[in-house]
Amino acid sequence: MLELNDLSLSFGGVHVLKSVTFRLGQGEILGLIGPNGAGKTSVMNVITGIHRPLKGDVRLNGTALTGLPAHVIAANGIRRTFQTSLLCPGLTVVENVMLGLEPRTGYGFLPALLNAGSMRQHETRARTQAMEILDWVGMAAFAGRLGTSLSFGQQRLVEIARALISHPKVLLLDEPAVGLTEPRVLDLAEKIEQIRAEFGTSVLLIEHVMQLVLNSCDRVVVMNSGSVIADGLPGQVTEDRNVIESYLGRGYYVEG
Repeated sequence: MLELNDLSLSFGGVHVLKSVTFRLGQGEILGLIGPNGAGKTSVMNVITGIHRPLKGDVRLNGTALTGLPAHVIAANGIRRTFQTSLLCPGLTVVENVMLGLEPRTGYGFLPALLNAGSMRQHETRARTQAMEILDWVGMAAFAGRLGTSLSFGQQRLVEIARALISHPKVLLLDEPAVGLTEPRVLDLAEKIEQIRAEFGTSVLLIEHVMQLVLNSCDRVVVMNSGSVIADGLPGQVTEDRNVIESYLGRGYYVEG
């Protein structure tokens, strides 16, 4: 479904990505792991149009996305969350989630002004959809609260709801387990599997919490210093000597 082909990216002479190539299959949950500074978030930024690579391309179902504006890429079915919470100050939880439908509305200021009745109907439908997805992630009880008043872990769930409301083809999750307790991490692993099962969404997951990676991912790509150093099943990757040396640590060595 999603193809990254020979992506390279530099900032001020620093090579952030070096010929990064991997695939995300239809309905696959793919982990993207590696030490801080490995280039994982830069990969997501290229996929979503925040950065344009020096070379290489990104394709969704064979269609090139490289060079398209971020809002066009989102409208084509790729949504994401970020490392840090990006809920809008002053908006309630349900209003934050409603924003996830914005790239699909097609309303500018003048059309909205001339079609006030239609716009109100749209807002009612959007609020209904937002409440449904908030209920699905277990956050409906907080719908009227200011989004920024929630705990960090709760804000992460709201951001996932905002990304899911448009039923994306691909969901990019950037460290969603930050701030979650161990039981919440297990709940999140189950929820990611439900996202695949109920929405048919492919998931690319950046995560340092290996418990979540091992419980959720079908396959894992490992990066270090801007390059892919391993790509395989979770059990294979965690036994790879290069991965252990560069990221996991010697405690992951398997005896014998």
